[in-house]
Amino acid sequence: MVVLSAGDVCCRRSRAQEAAQSSITDSDAVFLLNLAATSFALGGAIKYGSLLVALPFEPNATAAVAIVLAPATIWSARKLAQSQQDS
Repeated sequence: MVVLSAGDVCCRRSRAQEAAQSSITDSDAVFLLNLAATSFALGGAIKYGSLLVALPFEPNATAAVAIVLAPATIWSARKLAQSQQDS
């Protein structure tokens, strides 16, 4: 029978927590860089891409509904596919 003291358990937890924290920090940095890059790319596409099409200059109910519903539909489809892969 192995008996561990409170110090042994505490040290093991802190090492595991440090390892988890470093991986969390790395993934957070990657996420933030991806978020910034995507934001800049989409911002440029919205600002300058609207000049290439007549959509913003003419009222169109179908386009308005598609613009409102598309993000939620795409997000839901991605989450559904991801949950099916995890199962």
